[in-house]
Amino acid sequence: MRSFEHPLTFDPVPGSIVALLRRIDQGAGGESQHGDQLPQLLAALRVPARIESVTASSAIEGVIVNNARVNKLVSGTKTGFRNCSEAEFSGYSAALDYLYVMPPSNLSVGLICHLHRLLFSHTDGRG
Repeated sequence: MRSFEHPLTFDPVPGSIVALLRRIDQGAGGESQHGDQLPQLLAALRVPARIESVTASSAIEGVIVNNARVNKLVSGTKTGFRNCSEAEFSGYSAALDYLYVMPPSNLSVGLICHLHRLLFSHTDGRG
């Protein structure tokens, strides 16, 4: 089918990729159905998912934090940071929290500046 060909390379998208995209699309719609039925369960699952997301994303950037300190750093409470990695980890968590609460409708210079300010809010450097 021509509708699944990549416009720049003219290579067809493999059927397995199309099937995965379809399943992702169906799952995204399915979540909204369960949000009304089991809000407490979804809220309970959101916390560990957020922690795992921040931990994994930070590890990709080389920011490794002791597992015993992760919950305290993600909670947003002001604590004494033991090293630069903990400060960066906490700033990344703050920026993600902002995006979860206020999903941006349009990318703007102000939004980028605000996210940058949150990312480096706990570090000594200027970013």
